[in-house]
Amino acid sequence: EVVDDQIDRFIGIVKKYKDPTEVSDALVHELIEKISVHEVEKDGDFRLQKVDIYFKFIGQFGVDYTDAEIEAMKEQIREAKAAKKVQKEKHRAAYSEEYRIKKRDARRERLEGHSFEKRICEWCGKEYYPSGNRSKFCCQDCRKASDQKKREQKRLEEKEGHTFRQKQCKMCGELFWPTNGQQEMCKPCSKVNTRNRQRAYYHSCVSEKEKQKKQEHREQLMAENEGHLIPKRICEYCGKEYFPNKSLQKYCSKECGKKAYEQMDNDRDPANKQGHKFYMRACTVCGHMYWPGGPNSVVCSAACKKIRDKAIQKKNYEMRKQKHENDSKDIACPDMVDTIPAEMGV
Repeated sequence: EVVDDQIDRFIGIVKKYKDPTEVSDALVHELIEKISVHEVEKDGDFRLQKVDIYFKFIGQFGVDYTDAEIEAMKEQIREAKAAKKVQKEKHRAAYSEEYRIKKRDARRERLEGHSFEKRICEWCGKEYYPSGNRSKFCCQDCRKASDQKKREQKRLEEKEGHTFRQKQCKMCGELFWPTNGQQEMCKPCSKVNTRNRQRAYYHSCVSEKEKQKKQEHREQLMAENEGHLIPKRICEYCGKEYFPNKSLQKYCSKECGKKAYEQMDNDRDPANKQGHKFYMRACTVCGHMYWPGGPNSVVCSAACKKIRDKAIQKKNYEMRKQKHENDSKDIACPDMVDTIPAEMGV
């Protein structure tokens, strides 16, 4: 009774899906319980694979093929392959050498002696007759230009917008983006390397020469100035001659300096400051009177400061040039600071 009931239930499902137009998921889930796929077995040119289908309520249902039926199916497959091969040979024979030559001549006559239709060059945009089916450019120059453009684009993508590819620093070993093709070290390491080379060169060559020149110049000045480095000057307060200890010294002693500043303060009225911190003074460049912003101010404006700086730079350049000429003649050069004009406020 249980078996009959299961068969009846299966027949009911089959009647529900009578004459199906397609195999739907609902049909498969209601009819089939499971599908077992066995391993593939090779038999000559054929591959055999057994598939068992288990239906719901009735289990596996079906009839195995006999050996004769299997051989008949193999024969049908062989005949189908042979027929397909014959059809392919016939199709190939249709395009024989004579037929192809005839078709080629007709095509060349239509295309003014060319084998392919006109195309547009992908680089310059001109029309041309290609020499091959894969031709994209009208000449070798266009092809080379296109290839070069592609290579440059690829390099730019690899370089992330930089001009040169990444390199490995020879000093620290880290990757960096160089600014020129010959750069071998990153910026921090390059600065350290340059500083080290300059120090090594200075200590090996320049330092000894400079020390010798300075010593000779010092000895010459002391010989000319009775054992002093700076020539004699006249004190701006008492008028006596003296040997200064500094290049900007104006007075022979501290007492003269104090008296000079006291006299300067006594000659001035604090009311003349008019609320400013310092007294009004004359610009060393244009001569106009102005209120200084600090005790060392010597110019009235930024324009005058620029003129003064240019004058000092020019004078320093002339002094360096003169010093170079004197060094070539083994003649000592005077101090650069002492030669700056007094009217420039130094």
